[in-house]
Amino acid sequence: MLPVYIQAFSTITPLGRSTAAGARGLFAGTQCGLSHRAVLIDGREAPVGRVPLDLSDDACAVRGLRSDNNRLLFLCLAEIEGRFAELAARQPASRVGVVVGTSTSGMREGERAFKARCETGVWPDDHLLATQELGDPALVLASHLGIRGPAYTVSTACSSSAKAIASAARLIQADICDVVLTGGGDTVCGLTLNGFASLDAISSHLSNPFSRNRHGINLGEGAALLILSRYSAELRLAGWGETSDAYHVSAPDPTGTGASTAIYQSLKRAGLAASEVGYINLHGTGTPLNDAMEAHVVNGIFGAETPCSSTKPLTGHMLGAAGACEATFVALSLMSGGLLPPHRWDAERDPALPDIALVAQPGQRSDCRYMMSCSYAFGGSNAVLILGRVMAPAFPPIERLIPHRGSMRLIDRVVASSESTVTVAASLDRSPQFAIKASTVPAYVGLEMMAQAVSAFDGLRLRKEGTQAEIGFLLGVRRLMAHRATLPQNCEVFVSATMTFQDGRMGVFECEIVDEDGGKVADGSITVYRASDTTDRR
Repeated sequence: MLPVYIQAFSTITPLGRSTAAGARGLFAGTQCGLSHRAVLIDGREAPVGRVPLDLSDDACAVRGLRSDNNRLLFLCLAEIEGRFAELAARQPASRVGVVVGTSTSGMREGERAFKARCETGVWPDDHLLATQELGDPALVLASHLGIRGPAYTVSTACSSSAKAIASAARLIQADICDVVLTGGGDTVCGLTLNGFASLDAISSHLSNPFSRNRHGINLGEGAALLILSRYSAELRLAGWGETSDAYHVSAPDPTGTGASTAIYQSLKRAGLAASEVGYINLHGTGTPLNDAMEAHVVNGIFGAETPCSSTKPLTGHMLGAAGACEATFVALSLMSGGLLPPHRWDAERDPALPDIALVAQPGQRSDCRYMMSCSYAFGGSNAVLILGRVMAPAFPPIERLIPHRGSMRLIDRVVASSESTVTVAASLDRSPQFAIKASTVPAYVGLEMMAQAVSAFDGLRLRKEGTQAEIGFLLGVRRLMAHRATLPQNCEVFVSATMTFQDGRMGVFECEIVDEDGGKVADGSITVYRASDTTDRR
């Protein structure tokens, strides 16, 4: 399967009005964003996580965004829009998508409109029913960015944006999109607050996950966006797992079967053992049933040594935005040398729960490549994401993999390899015999670069079998679609070859050439036949 990379990400939560500010609060374990208190219908007060922004001021209420939810998403977009524009400009508009998650969408605006109508008898002039549509966030983002590919919103309660990220990754792996903007956002509204209160799930104090004294959740708001693509980057979405166990409309399955299955799916997709995960961002809501289920699942799969924490005591439960925001928290940890968010609680363990390795203090690190984020929603809608740092593997020198020598060798090194795909780096600077006037190289030379990438794929496979590369490929049907008249020079290009069919000594490869910025240079296909002796080669 095609790897899925994270090109950029941004987040706004009660921890900070930007990604950088949020990172400082995250690793310090600050709870200042939960200083706001909401009054419930029953008269109780409860802490609520609010973003440190006035979403109604002119700076936020731009482009007719219609809802605070959309404004939060656009403020996140502002941090990464430049990078998104660079990537999107190099793809057909139909191969760029947007998939976001939300739970409440424009419900806050609906409440305001109903309140005004009850008081005045008329709807406010600026009230639009479209504001409350769950699909509105994706459609508004797609319209603003000129996206012509898939654009849709996922709404599965607290797993919404985690499932949106998984859905975006599938668009890339299915070769429907090259770049997808994904994530999610939610704002706090009275209906949700009082709905949780009616379930006796809201805490009047700061939440206290996994404590013997835990007494419910705090709600919060936030948004996060990530740019996923098939082009290499420092971080990748290594794996994901999704289940829908439908055990109960609001209570988790106490056996944790659905949650466990989602974790095992994510590990299998990432090709990892549980011991290779160095940190888990827990769902950790602070309710008695959820924490009991999750502690048993984590202990059963990872034991009591893998560091883990819930960040909901720092932000509140951000509902449909939680999965995406917490995925960016994991990304921040990976990009910060393994620095981990601390678990804020009273440190009084529940003797009824198995031990898990909660991060005790700010400053703790985990020297690992992979971290996990878990989201478990109402109705048994579960989603687990694994993020990883991309490490450059050590491949043999290219001259040991292909028989081409001297200036006839156009590829320089292998940069990635899997069971069915190889990606190589190539430069034409040292191949003047291919140049035409003005020292430019015609695009059809890309076909030879693709053939050499196939040769490198074969060379890697032969080395595993203990033999050496030799001249012996016969080229059959070839197809080249050049997106430029000439190939880039004085820079590297990257050539990928994926074997899509094999029958004995014959193989069919789909190939692609992209530049350093991920812009498509050419694509094509090659059919090859490996001759087994001199008779076959005549």
